[in-house]
Amino acid sequence: MNIFHKDTTMTKPTRKEAPLPPEPPLKSQGEHNYEQVGTQDDNHYDKLVYTEESEISARLKEIETNQAQMLGEIRRLNETMEHLKTMNINLQKAVVESSSVLQETVASLKKEFLETSDHLGQHIIQVRRDIVGLSKREPASLSSPQAPEPPAPRVPTDTRVKHVFEWDIQGVDNLVKTQGQVSSHSYHIGDLNYKVLGGADFTKDGQMYVRIYGESTHPSGNDHLTKSGRFQCKVSVTDRSGNMVDWVVGKAVGNFFQDKMWMVGSVSVAELKKKGYCVQGKTFKMKFAIDVFK
Repeated sequence: MNIFHKDTTMTKPTRKEAPLPPEPPLKSQGEHNYEQVGTQDDNHYDKLVYTEESEISARLKEIETNQAQMLGEIRRLNETMEHLKTMNINLQKAVVESSSVLQETVASLKKEFLETSDHLGQHIIQVRRDIVGLSKREPASLSSPQAPEPPAPRVPTDTRVKHVFEWDIQGVDNLVKTQGQVSSHSYHIGDLNYKVLGGADFTKDGQMYVRIYGESTHPSGNDHLTKSGRFQCKVSVTDRSGNMVDWVVGKAVGNFFQDKMWMVGSVSVAELKKKGYCVQGKTFKMKFAIDVFK
């Protein structure tokens, strides 16, 4: 019986045990890693934000600095412009004052020239009369000098020759302000060998005094002996448009061979401007009508 009995201990297969699964990481160790990683990311973000804020602050500060510099430049430019404006105004005033002084100087020189010419002309005339008187004397009478005989009196006549010339007086307001004196161009009276000029004096009360003066263009001639020299001059302010009649300033009567200057009359500048005789508020158109008697 025992022969057929099998040893179960020998033939029984051996069972192998499965390997154990790996241990999961400790909770505390995992949590520690997560917190450490999160903290590192937060620090990096804070650094970026801080860096960007610093850059923005620096840029804003630079912009503010540039803006302050620009405002300073603008203020300096404004100050420079105001200084230039002041200099320009002062230069304009200086030009006006210099022009007035120049006009007064020219008028004074003209007056001195005419006075000198008048004196020289009278001296030449007297010398010529003496020469003519001596040439008419007889040889026997040369030993006893006698005064030259005066020329025969001239008989006035109504025969006359009219001469007209015009003159624009500009800058009237400035002339009143500076009490200036101005003179016109010369007008030549051919048959008398004589030139005539118009003149105007402005006073601070707004009056314009008009005169005429002149001199011979041939002082050594004998026009004063052969011609009358009598004249009548009427001075008017005319209207350029022709809509108004001439405003008569005055008249002068005299002899070109006896005097050198004649006052014609005066007129109010304000009145002429009010009546519309002042062109563009600053120019008068004057007309000198001269009748020369034969």
